Amino acid sequence: TPVVHIARLDTQRHQALLGVTAFVHALGVHAIKAGLDFEYIRNNSISLFSGPPGTRAHFDTFGGDDFGLALGFGAGSNDTPMLADQSAAVTQARNFAVYLRDSWSIASTGIVLNAGVRWEGMQLVDQDGNTRIDLLTNFAPRVGAV
Repeated sequence: TPVVHIARLDTQRHQALLGVTAFVHALGVHAIKAGLDFEYIRNNSISLFSGPPGTRAHFDTFGGDDFGLALGFGAGSNDTPMLADQSAAVTQARNFAVYLRDSWSIASTGIVLNAGVRWEGMQLVDQDGNTRIDLLTNFAPRVGAV
């Protein structure tokens, strides 16, 4: 009797976006944009495993390394597969972004200069509520000309 894996994954995704544009006339036209983006993702994962009594199962990762998950199935009567191990986890991801940009159309030259900055952050929270990845220092300057 093979090992059976039954899984259920519930994912919730929420996103909020806000953007504002202002036009200013000073030595041409400036289109000043500012905005923010927030995304929250919550995964609720439940896995159940069953198999024949006395069997142990090992699962490999995509890289071929042992995943380290050993499942032992209980002794049932008449070699009846039994529900054995179960795991449940709720994980979260939070993504943040804030930006400011000026697109300046220089008066009567046909040249447009773009300058701005963007900040992005990401946090990944494990099933115990601990923040495992906390990337909050990602600043990206933006400069361009057309």
